Amino acid sequence: MNIVNITRTKNNIVKKSQQLLTSRYTLKPLEIKIITTLISMIKVGDDKFKEYIFKVSDFQQLREAKNQNIYTLIEELADGLLRKPVTIRSENGDWLKANWVSSARYKKGEGHIIFKISDDLKPYLLALKEKFVQYKIENILPLKSSYTIRLYELLKDWFVTQTRYDNSKSVSKIIEVSWLRKTFEIPESYNYADIKRNILVKSKMQLLEHTDIKFTYEEIKTARRVTHLKFTIIDNQKNNNPHG
Repeated sequence: MNIVNITRTKNNIVKKSQQLLTSRYTLKPLEIKIITTLISMIKVGDDKFKEYIFKVSDFQQLREAKNQNIYTLIEELADGLLRKPVTIRSENGDWLKANWVSSARYKKGEGHIIFKISDDLKPYLLALKEKFVQYKIENILPLKSSYTIRLYELLKDWFVTQTRYDNSKSVSKIIEVSWLRKTFEIPESYNYADIKRNILVKSKMQLLEHTDIKFTYEEIKTARRVTHLKFTIIDNQKNNNPHG
């Protein structure tokens, strides 16, 4: 098994299939950032996953709760990636439930943890030729919410897919609120006002400040109830770098 040291730079490229973007899962922000960092280490020519070494110092940079014991946090993160499955559904009704990583190994005194991405995810991460999105990892690292990270990935995919074929300066996409609920696994206790306040408004501000795209949205009502959202996605020039 080849072992790769994580070299996290702002130019690391994340590449995921569209099916993985619209899969259903519930991860904490730091868990998403860890698995996404692992994904960013996959090379174009890789035909199998390697083992990826994550240094404790890298966790120190990513974590937000500085008062939490770093070694306790690392074990909790490993548990989260092993216990919270991702559900990937196909149009024909097939589905796959898989863990994000198949193993996580830590040896006391060596200052690192070794992750192995689950082989079940190979079709969605390796040798992708079409129907995928890619972006620089620097876009998601400052984001504070799991929902914001996921919304960024979806909007980025929609924007790149459309502008790949024309010179549009903006892209519009209408989705059902119910689809967003299912895809993001938003708790039933969240009413639309909660979704608007905690996901849409906050994500709009964070993407504008930190990422290479920005967006506006319109509410579409059916019988006085918001049932659809129309997103308009725009290139965020102030944060945009080539190949992002």
